[in-house]
Amino acid sequence: MRRSMRLLAAVVGLAAGLLAFGTASAQIEDQISAYTGDNAEGYLQPLADAIGADLNGGLWSSAYIPPDGFHLSLDTRIVAVLFSDDDETFDATTEEGFSPEQTIAAPTVVGSGDAVVVQGDGGTSFAFPGGFSLNSFTLAVPQVRIGSVRGTEALIRYIALDTGDVELGNVSLYGFGLRHSISQYIDEPVPADIAAGFFWQKFTLGDELIDATAFTVGVQASKQLPAGVVLFE
Repeated sequence: MRRSMRLLAAVVGLAAGLLAFGTASAQIEDQISAYTGDNAEGYLQPLADAIGADLNGGLWSSAYIPPDGFHLSLDTRIVAVLFSDDDETFDATTEEGFSPEQTIAAPTVVGSGDAVVVQGDGGTSFAFPGGFSLNSFTLAVPQVRIGSVRGTEALIRYIALDTGDVELGNVSLYGFGLRHSISQYIDEPVPADIAAGFFWQKFTLGDELIDATAFTVGVQASKQLPAGVVLFE
């Protein structure tokens, strides 16, 4: 029952976060309507990079994997990325049909909210839309950990939501990975548990508004301490 409540809380938390982001994303759709091709990609790139980094965070908290026996862990991970000054602008070029062609440092989706306007021939102008002045991006990720068969366990992440916005479309996050205990093959006592594994996941928002894929391969090490151990005095 307790695990079920934890999973429900995780799903509700992620749903609330993604729905709030969905409202902002509908505004992003309006902002990038002035862009096509490379400009649209450059405008969204910092946010796509942040989501990719978030997806790679908080996969595992311990390297210990029981050699055999069923275990199930339901939890949620909160991961965040801070944006730097370099993320606030990108090299944007005026769109086809505007003369003369000009390239400037325009705001990205996380940059200044002020649009940048350049002047062209015959009194024409081109506006590079502003961003949303974002300092960070946080994502709550529900996940299920299942094992163990000969020191191997699976990790699954999945959620799909309809934001209710026709232009924005659906939000989905799913992923799957396996991890295997390396410690079980070491005869001598080792100071820590060691495991290795991989994880693949995908996050999509709207009709290709954001499409981020992450593949992680790594080795983890951790040490379980008995209750009551004091590390520092």
